[in-house]
Amino acid sequence: VLYQRKYDLLISDFIFFILLILVCFRGGGFGLADYDNYKDYYGLVVSWQDVLLQSVPAEMGFRFFSFLGNSLGFSSQFIIMVMGVFSILPVYYFIRKYACYKILAIFFWLPYFYTFNMQTSRTSVAVAFGLIFIYYFFKKRYIWSIFWLLMAVSFHTAALILILVFLTLFPVNVLFYFTLSTFLFLIEFLKNLSVVRRFFSRSSFLSVTKLFSLSF
Repeated sequence: VLYQRKYDLLISDFIFFILLILVCFRGGGFGLADYDNYKDYYGLVVSWQDVLLQSVPAEMGFRFFSFLGNSLGFSSQFIIMVMGVFSILPVYYFIRKYACYKILAIFFWLPYFYTFNMQTSRTSVAVAFGLIFIYYFFKKRYIWSIFWLLMAVSFHTAALILILVFLTLFPVNVLFYFTLSTFLFLIEFLKNLSVVRRFFSRSSFLSVTKLFSLSF
């Protein structure tokens, strides 16, 4: 036994509450540029047109909740709080439900928390939603898994890498032949591309040479 687990759930809930307060009301000292930029972007999303068009350099999920907060008259801290809740709740849900040693699991999670949740909010939201996607995917509840994948992508397009999880649906031999054929195709494509480039570069050189000779 690593430690007395009598108050494990109570203590872990208290630690989670403190972390939630930190991530929702963070300010100077924790990813200041990230914090200031998100608050500035929040103030620029004031209409549905701003949501549908890329009015700020952030994905649609961020723009939607920024518009919602502005419509309700909330300050720019609203978007920080929304992303804080979204980034931490799913992770803690799985810790609370599945971790045998919840306090220990939280301490293992802390380096990630300070690196991402406190500094790169959109990325941490995408990761949290991606965790739910993987959970539903391996539960074979594919509609819900696709929904959470889209939610993850709506906060950070890097979450598209999670599409690779669908490859686990195929047998290993199918993946091997697919990877091999893709690799061979890319090699052949790059070879042909280099030939085409050499042809056009040679043609361009001859055209320029001919034009230069005619001018004299």
